[in-house]
Amino acid sequence: MANVIWLLIAPAFALAAVVLHSVLTRLPIPGNVVVRFLAAAAIIGVGLTAFVVALNLPVDQAISVVLIYLLMCELYTFLFTFAMTSVSVGLLLALRSGSNSEGDLEERYNATAMVEARMTRLITNGFLRLRADNDDYVVTPRATRVVAIFRFLRTLFRNARDAEPVLGTPTDAARAL
Repeated sequence: MANVIWLLIAPAFALAAVVLHSVLTRLPIPGNVVVRFLAAAAIIGVGLTAFVVALNLPVDQAISVVLIYLLMCELYTFLFTFAMTSVSVGLLLALRSGSNSEGDLEERYNATAMVEARMTRLITNGFLRLRADNDDYVVTPRATRVVAIFRFLRTLFRNARDAEPVLGTPTDAARAL
């Protein structure tokens, strides 16, 4: 049993990252919840690395601990971002309050309201901005870079939906836009 106790290190540090994330989300600091979790995970990850080095674990076990920690952080990120944007989760949370009629729910979850909510989120996260002279949306350079990276990854993994393949690096893909 003592030989596998090192397997408990990563879950303990991942739990610490989640706890730190919950603290950071309650503080008035800049950044969205994903950025705050990345900060928490990085801080705890540095501590994990120092702890593993101090334990003088064999290299394969040390690498395994760090990789398990990273996997758990990725899983947590996936789950909380999924819950943030899930229509079903939002619907269940609204129903939990008990004050929503069917009409209220239909109004809240109509296509226009959902698109407006997503557009607001894209503006808040710096992917879109409103043009000053009219109310047209403008894609920011940040959004262009993200789209280029996604297009590159789609091509890399042969999941391209576009007729034109984007080859090369993400930088090349950004120039192609």
